[in-house]
Amino acid sequence: MYNRLVAFGCSITYGMGLADCYISAKVPGEKHSTQSWPHLLAQLINIDNVENQGVCGASNLEILYNILNYEFKPQDLVVTLWTWPDRDLIFGRKSTTDSEQELTRLGLWMDDKIVSQWLSIHPETDILTRSWLYIQHAELYLKIKNIKQYHLNMEYIKMNKYKPNFVTTPVLDINCFQLQDRSKKALDNAHPGAEFHLLLADTIAKNTNEH
Repeated sequence: MYNRLVAFGCSITYGMGLADCYISAKVPGEKHSTQSWPHLLAQLINIDNVENQGVCGASNLEILYNILNYEFKPQDLVVTLWTWPDRDLIFGRKSTTDSEQELTRLGLWMDDKIVSQWLSIHPETDILTRSWLYIQHAELYLKIKNIKQYHLNMEYIKMNKYKPNFVTTPVLDINCFQLQDRSKKALDNAHPGAEFHLLLADTIAKNTNEH
């Protein structure tokens, strides 16, 4: 039925810290892990081609940006694991003559004054609402393209608590924190380990009835 599984997300989708995607605690492998949940999910639902578009350090805004810039094909299946909302992305250009967009990531792992300033002016309700806007934008965009899609959140409890009434995007009822608590950490001792990816892939397959 599907020709490709296209997965979007952050370092968890990329598979940072897994055995085939590990250089050091702060440096991911050059390629995404084949042990990550997108590849495991594809096996469970019998899809041969996987496009792992996970980006280490990505915010929900960057995930949306990547979805909008991706060249989808007919019969793609898109699954997006939205990341923690307390991240952001600043757009700029490398020079006045360079058409390539320069992207600056902001995240709690950074010891940077600008991150502290960003957090000081964006309360929790603001960053959660922004993430819901990104999710709904992505859903409507993919719907226009007639692309089958599923969405789930890493920040499951908070995102559900602050979901605006105008958001109609269906999101899978999967609590990633519970799955993470049941598994060991990856080699970098920060990201979820291989068991988490197995559990997540199996849970997605069961919740989507695609298996």
